[in-house]
Formats: sequence, structure tokens, C-alpha cells
Amino acid sequence: MIVTRVLTQDPLQGLRSVFHYDTDTDETVIETVQDVEPYLERNKNLRNNPELRAEDPEMWHVASIPAGVQLLWRKEGVDIFNREHWPEVRRRLNSPEWAYLRTRGGRI
Repeated sequence: MIVTRVLTQDPLQGLRSVFHYDTDTDETVIETVQDVEPYLERNKNLRNNPELRAEDPEMWHVASIPAGVQLLWRKEGVDIFNREHWPEVRRRLNSPEWAYLRTRGGRI
């Protein structure tokens, strides 16, 4: 039998931590879940409608990375807040696999 409970819920980011316990195997899993669709739709809208982006001559908004993706990347050893990891963050944002995180064309 698997017991499931929501541990935390962040309504601002839509993040939920869910506890799963399998009584048969005595295995515990804590899962983090986020509906990223609203973020991806916003990114797509900004990418397709440049007039919606506030442009600063010194800074460009090139991507928006949902917290759920940040957690996934962190699990894979990539921390977007660590300057030393930025070559890998840049590589990922420039790859077709993660293109939906971009808010503008071109390369970073």
C-alpha cells in the first residue's frame, strides 16, 4: 500500500512537495511537482511578441526558468545561481531541448 500526502504547497510558484511511502517495501520518496505550462506560455508569448518585453540597453531578458526546472537541474549538478555553472546553463538554454525556456531568439 502506498501512502501519499502533500507536505507543502507554494501557490505563487505552483510548487508542491508530495510525500510517498510504500508500506510493502518501506520506501519513502518526496516528489516536487510544478505545473510549468503557464511559464512556458508566457515565455512563448514574449518570444513571439518582442513589443511586450521591456528592453534595457544593458540587460536583455533572454529566459525564464521555472523553479521546478531549477530543482531538476540542481539535482543534475547545475545550479543557475552559481556563476561557475553558467557555461552549462548557457549551453542548456541554447540547446533545442530547452528552447521553450527562452524569451527571445538568438544565442546567449
